[in-house]
Amino acid sequence: LEKRVELKQNNWAYGLSGHFDLIVCNPPYITSKEGLSNWVLADPEIALFGDENTYFDAYASLANIDFYELWFEVPQNLKEKLTLRW
Repeated sequence: LEKRVELKQNNWAYGLSGHFDLIVCNPPYITSKEGLSNWVLADPEIALFGDENTYFDAYASLANIDFYELWFEVPQNLKEKLTLRW
């Protein structure tokens, strides 16, 4: 696969251009530190904490990107709210 796949890690899709066959996005969605285990809290806060606006920021960053497929992880508690807004 090394000759056929190029992986990129970025702050959303800002600054990227061109065509992508697949974009995978797992935005942060935890809203409170309450009840989280220490192994979860070991991750950087920017990777953990967000809300529905985080999802809209990530989605908006795709405006200038050409892509075939998007895999966007959405937590159950935001699924209906986000579906209604998109």
